[in-house]
Amino acid sequence: MRQSHLSVFRGVVSGILIAIAPASAMSQTPPANRGSQPAGAPAAAPAAAAPTLERTAGNLPRFPDEARQRGLGGVVTLELTIDAAGTVTNVHALRSIPALEAAAVAAVRDWHYAPVPPARGTAAATRKATVVFQFDAANSQVLEARRIAPQGPQPKKTKQMLAVYPPGQESKGTSGQVIFDIVVNAAGRVVDMQVKKATSGFESAARDAVRQWEYEPLMVGGKPVPFVATVTLIISRPR
Repeated sequence: MRQSHLSVFRGVVSGILIAIAPASAMSQTPPANRGSQPAGAPAAAPAAAAPTLERTAGNLPRFPDEARQRGLGGVVTLELTIDAAGTVTNVHALRSIPALEAAAVAAVRDWHYAPVPPARGTAAATRKATVVFQFDAANSQVLEARRIAPQGPQPKKTKQMLAVYPPGQESKGTSGQVIFDIVVNAAGRVVDMQVKKATSGFESAARDAVRQWEYEPLMVGGKPVPFVATVTLIISRPR
């Protein structure tokens, strides 16, 4: 993809949205280095594609009464371990709010996925899945955020604030990089972000910019839903 060159004002730089593979995405085996194979050796067989997780049963969490009365909302991210039969055997909170976590965990423990038979000659293996729930205190709803695939269409940003180069960071070089997983609500506003990687001293400036970004709502089945995307900001020193 060709990148457009954006002019920058003194002391200000643009945050560049770059879609990259999410941590929960299945990795693909890179092609073999043909130059490293002995002459006449048969080509290695391609690795089998990882099975797709298909949820067949399960409901969204119930909004806890106490949290609703307090107007408490937020994002809960869970990692599920799923056995070969499709049963959730373990739940681990990756990002949580104590008042909301129990409701999220209780819901996913009853989820079920389509079983995946093991490949011939191999033992049945467990699988992992990451789910993100947004507890929307404004309307007492709980919605599951959709992960934006890097290969597919990307959400359209309708508002982008520029990240200011932090003063006193010249020793870090000409630029700093910050990578976030962001959660955008059904209205298109950033409601949560988790840093994945950051150049020291640049995270605060990146957060100040990203929390003001807005997107067109993601429509699924004619209804807006929250989504998760990975964004990278390159914050360059003004010339």
